Amino acid sequence: VRAGPHLVSVTLGDVPVANSPLTVQVGGGECAPLCCTVTGNSLQSSVPTWTPFSLLLTTADKYHTPCIMGGLQVKASLSPAPSDQRSGATKVSSPVGVIRVEVEDNGDGTYTLPLFIKKEGTWALKVLVGGGAVTPEPIRITATRSRVSAADCVVLVAESGGEAKQDVEVVCGNVVQVLVQTQKWEMGHYVSGMEGVVVRVRGPSGAVLTPPVTLLDH
Repeated sequence: VRAGPHLVSVTLGDVPVANSPLTVQVGGGECAPLCCTVTGNSLQSSVPTWTPFSLLLTTADKYHTPCIMGGLQVKASLSPAPSDQRSGATKVSSPVGVIRVEVEDNGDGTYTLPLFIKKEGTWALKVLVGGGAVTPEPIRITATRSRVSAADCVVLVAESGGEAKQDVEVVCGNVVQVLVQTQKWEMGHYVSGMEGVVVRVRGPSGAVLTPPVTLLDH
């Protein structure tokens, strides 16, 4: 018998008895973590950093029959995956600890795993149902640096070796840097280098200069 609604009809002398047909909801038995699955488009391709996404955990019993009720103890955590040439993992650039995932119980045997990755690289997602690990364990997720929009960025100016500011007076003849960075740069949110950044400088005479743009190594 498969999970889901089943219609039970009973007749006596070709006449339906009272309450017939009757709808019976069939659900899975006790949840088996090894038979649970985590799905989502983000597992098939890389995900952009600083962009929320989610995966779906579907619980099932040992016969792979989906559970139809919630209430299970589900825990999930995200951490940088160890570098491994065989797996093709790319090391996360800076030290990051284990990130706890706030699991959402949908009440129907499925659980939403909302995720938000700030650092590019390969991450390991570990999911536990009732203390048992869901396979594959861990689940690998690859994050790539996302493109940013103009609304995400700010322009700063600095003399060579000086502090970058929005309002700067520079000395004629000195080297000046025009920096374009995100407003969350100090939190690790960087431009990807794929944006079409153009800098134009208009002088007092009206002449316009278009200096070359170089992506700085963060």
